[in-house]
Amino acid sequence: MLLLGLSAGLWYSLKMRGTTTNQAITVDVSTSAIIANDSEILVAQPLPTNVSMTLPKEAVQGRRIIHDGQVLLGTTIPKTGELGLLGRSLSDGLFLHLNKTKTMRFSLDQRDDSGQVYRAVPHIHDLLDKTPLFFASSGEIVFEKVYTPMLACNALALLFPVIGMRSHITEAMPIVWYRPPYTQEIAALLEYAIGTLKQNKIALFYEESTWGIEAKTAAEVMLQKKYNLAVCGASSYQPNTVTVQTAVADIKKSAPQIILCLSNGRPTYNFIREAINQQLHYASFLGLSRVANIAPQLQKSRGIALTTASVVPNPYNSQLLIVQEYRKSMQQYLPNKGLSGESLEGYIAASLLVYFLGQCPTTVTVGQLLTRICSPNELLFKGLRLQCKNKTLSRSVWINTGVDSVWHEYRGES
Repeated sequence: MLLLGLSAGLWYSLKMRGTTTNQAITVDVSTSAIIANDSEILVAQPLPTNVSMTLPKEAVQGRRIIHDGQVLLGTTIPKTGELGLLGRSLSDGLFLHLNKTKTMRFSLDQRDDSGQVYRAVPHIHDLLDKTPLFFASSGEIVFEKVYTPMLACNALALLFPVIGMRSHITEAMPIVWYRPPYTQEIAALLEYAIGTLKQNKIALFYEESTWGIEAKTAAEVMLQKKYNLAVCGASSYQPNTVTVQTAVADIKKSAPQIILCLSNGRPTYNFIREAINQQLHYASFLGLSRVANIAPQLQKSRGIALTTASVVPNPYNSQLLIVQEYRKSMQQYLPNKGLSGESLEGYIAASLLVYFLGQCPTTVTVGQLLTRICSPNELLFKGLRLQCKNKTLSRSVWINTGVDSVWHEYRGES
């Protein structure tokens, strides 16, 4: 077994082909910013017994990206399971732009991990034999348990993951986000709830997972620091379940005006439906971008309005150049697919990749590309206002009040 030592004192185990040598490799990961729960993020999953891998001999930053005129990319996306609808829409947007690009050739090896660690691990290690560069991966748990330890070892680089959680430990890792973090989505939703709706009794429904607890804590801190308010109630559900009755009962006791859903789509749908059955119809429901796909169904089948954050402009009526281009491409190449925030985010991510690679020579390495993307200069990209800060390009969140409405843009500072 090869043991990759982290400066935080944690270990990641990899089964090597044809060797049983034990060796410690020092990885430069700053621990000064690690917060209480961050150490759990670095507890990686071991490889299954039938999977083996050879660790790259050099750190990912020095590896070439373009080989024989082709850009090799890998990713894992949940196309089945609870997050399958979101993953399939994201995939549509990625391929929509990459396939129509004529200036360079792309090979995106995309695997379905169903959002499950046990499925993601062998896929990721197989892809590592083919490419150092992973692109627009999705799924919080897989990111936390598999990608993060590999990033810490400089075994791969990750561009524009569809992940809202952030950990301070990732700051030293080879990763760049397009989308702003959940904390910014929450800030926008709280400003909408308190500033626009004029409501201040806010309850939280959240997932009992690392990302869900991180989001809950962020909401509590923002309410206290910015508005001098405390949540009136909070309750959770277990990951990969839709059992919400206890959460509904707990939150009902607090008589909230606003229920902020920091959760996945299916449990959120069940929660809101049960909440209405329990006479919580007077409350307004707000949610993260990850639950936006259930809003039309709730409106149509139950007459319930769900307002969500969005990390992209309104895909249906925004007049930003990138969105107009997206709609035209969808109509031309995927006329049977519906517009969505997820496919637009994939389209934007692919567009940015093509743009930044176009600024680099064909000999570009992963490290050089990351440096180019992380330039502090402001960039007006087809109507989007971007500037890399804390390894994140976008600081804009839109309030999604319905596909036919104009979405208000909230511009954060970080």
